Amino acid sequence: MVQTEQAKGPVDFIFIDGQKTQYGEYMEIIEKISSPHTVIVIDDVIKFHNKIQSLYGYLQKKQINYKILQLEPDDGVMVING
Repeated sequence: MVQTEQAKGPVDFIFIDGQKTQYGEYMEIIEKISSPHTVIVIDDVIKFHNKIQSLYGYLQKKQINYKILQLEPDDGVMVING
């Protein structure tokens, strides 16, 4: 992960694939380098749906809309498009 202190924002695209239980915290961190036009893609949201409750809590709190794209029979990605 890019250290937000070193990043020059805003960035156009962010891909998140890491510790699933930390996805909500990752979103809080990337707020500093994203803009309303940043596209965010988050991996493994179907397969590990039970581990990403912090992400759903963050999205609900911030009222962020998203789409889930199923890429495999048991998995897919979430896309947040400004």
